[in-house]
Amino acid sequence: MRLYHPEGTLSEAAAGHRIFQIFQNQGYLEHYHKRSNVEATNVVIKSKFGETLKSKNQVVQVNKILAKIIAYNQMGVIHEIYENGIELSFLSPIK
Repeated sequence: MRLYHPEGTLSEAAAGHRIFQIFQNQGYLEHYHKRSNVEATNVVIKSKFGETLKSKNQVVQVNKILAKIIAYNQMGVIHEIYENGIELSFLSPIK
């Protein structure tokens, strides 16, 4: 996957064509899509719950990050429940 020629550098057009070929590779596109999803999720979590962690203790920081991820997942579930009109039936009335 070289962008240069053994006898010298590629012309600008040839280098652009080579880069275009690399980006058309299906494996690259699948990898990019996964990365894109992760980055989008990170942006949403940071915007909804804040970017900073106030604790200096690493264990507490990890726990706070995990709590933010769980809250984000629960928000998604709640959204889908209301959006699709799903009836919850796992709660039974107390007798």
